[in-house]
Amino acid sequence: MLLVARLLQGLSTAIVTTFGYALLTEVVEREHLGRAMGYTNMAFTLGLLLGPVVGGLLYDYFGYFQVYLPAFALLGLEILLRLMMIEKKKPNSSIGHAPSVAETARRTQSTNNDAFAKVRSEESEPLLHPAPRLQSVNVYWILLSSPRFLVALIGLFILNSIACGFDSTVTPFIHDSFGMRATHAAILFLALAVPMLLAPLAGRISDQYGPKLPIAVGLLLAALSLASLAFITELTHFPFLKMAVLLAIVGFAFDLALTPLRVEASLEVDRMENESPGLFGRNGANGRAFGLMNSMVAAGGLVGPLYAGFVRVAAGWEALAYTNGAACVVVLVLVVLITGNRKQ
Repeated sequence: MLLVARLLQGLSTAIVTTFGYALLTEVVEREHLGRAMGYTNMAFTLGLLLGPVVGGLLYDYFGYFQVYLPAFALLGLEILLRLMMIEKKKPNSSIGHAPSVAETARRTQSTNNDAFAKVRSEESEPLLHPAPRLQSVNVYWILLSSPRFLVALIGLFILNSIACGFDSTVTPFIHDSFGMRATHAAILFLALAVPMLLAPLAGRISDQYGPKLPIAVGLLLAALSLASLAFITELTHFPFLKMAVLLAIVGFAFDLALTPLRVEASLEVDRMENESPGLFGRNGANGRAFGLMNSMVAAGGLVGPLYAGFVRVAAGWEALAYTNGAACVVVLVLVVLITGNRKQ
């Protein structure tokens, strides 16, 4: 039952997250998109930080069932907010907005005389006016054929793999090497997660200077700090303090890169649509684009702990630190060569 519930929870999270990001791109102006995504990512981080704390306290003091009461209340609030939301109506075509009444009358008057000829022309040559509609598989193929979009997906996968990989390695490493308890591991995870609350700052930098700069700086900082974790050994003085500082730097570096990576992918979808109007059909491709991004995040959450745990056991903590740093360097090279900026 717990496994089925967990699967349903994951399915719900994937759907709501994809919908939320797609909605964000529709209601927020492009010059403020990075900041808006930064606040969204900050909200996710707050939930991940506060949820286990609240759940643990409720379980210890009140019992098993009471843990779910805040979840039920939050779900009810979420449904209420969803019902109150006013959605923008989709345009009737893929080109621009619906014309005004006066414009429609003027067009009708100017074209009324040759309407019959136009109908005959469309009947004789129907392929001149194809419907702007594509199958989903073609949309995904078009998105994945874009180097900029593909680099953003790779970056999201690598960074989330590394971040989730700490779940299966930090606690056993500090226990085996220094005899530290789970409380120390919790503090280290807080040091990693708290800097990610600065996601709106990364979004603002992305809005002002383009996503390429914060992504590159974040990846460079992440590569250096991740590789430096290899120097935390059994002979290190003050290992807990040094590891906490390095993990905080890693969290800040990931914060600089993750939000702009999503912005970069969204801007690339806009660029493709602007260059080829109707390329993705009437409803655009924002939903499917964020679906691919969330799939990469989920894949990182699946692969990261397995890979990190295997490397640490087979080759050691130092090898894991160096491979994580090398992965960030590879993504950094791709970003420098391919990722666009605001002017482009």
